[in-house]
Amino acid sequence: ASDETVEFIINVHYQEKFYIDHSEEYNFTVSPSEPKYFFYNFSTNVSQLMIAESNYETVILEVSSDDDICMTVSIQNISCPVFDTNQDVTFRGFYETVNKKGGITIPKYKFPYGFYVVFVVKPDDYQCTRTIGLLDMNSTRKKHISFIIKPSITYGDYLKAVIITLSCIGAFYVIFGLSYFLCSVRGNLPRQMSYVPNNLP
Repeated sequence: ASDETVEFIINVHYQEKFYIDHSEEYNFTVSPSEPKYFFYNFSTNVSQLMIAESNYETVILEVSSDDDICMTVSIQNISCPVFDTNQDVTFRGFYETVNKKGGITIPKYKFPYGFYVVFVVKPDDYQCTRTIGLLDMNSTRKKHISFIIKPSITYGDYLKAVIITLSCIGAFYVIFGLSYFLCSVRGNLPRQMSYVPNNLP
C-alpha cells in the first residue's frame, strides 16, 4: 500500500460471444496476462434433445491452434470465483494442457446448470513439452485459438458400433472354425491295409 494517493484508470470491455452456442466455431487470442472464459448452458439445447442424430446429454469440446504455445483448458462449474490464473486454473473441474489440439468430453450430470470454458496461456512450455528452454524476452506469448462444442454420439451409434464389432469377431471365429474342420477332415484319411498270405514261399 502507498501513503500517497495514486491515480489509475480501469478500462472495462464487454466480451462479445460470451455465451457459447453448439456446433459454432469461435476464434480468439489469449496471453498469460489476458485469459478468457466462456459459458455453455445445457438447457439452451433442450429442443435439440429431440433430434435422434444428436446427444446433448454429453458434449465434446474440441480445441485447436496453429502454434505450439502451451496453455491450459479448464472446465469449471458456474460459481464464483472463476479460476483463470496460471496458479489456480487447475483447482476446479476438468482440465488439460494443450499446444495444438485437444478435446474434453463433458457430461451434463457433472454440470447440470452449465459450465465455464477457461483458457489460460502458460508462461512457458514446460507443462506441454517437459523441456526447459530459454524464452525470448522480445517475443509475445499470444496464442490464437479456435474451439467448438459438438454433441456426442447417440446410444444408437454406440449400439451400432458394438454390433458391428461383435459381428466381425463372430465371423472371424466361424471362418477359422470351418477352415480348421476342413483341414482336419482332409488330414485324417482312412488307412488302407493289406495282408500278406502266410503260404507264400
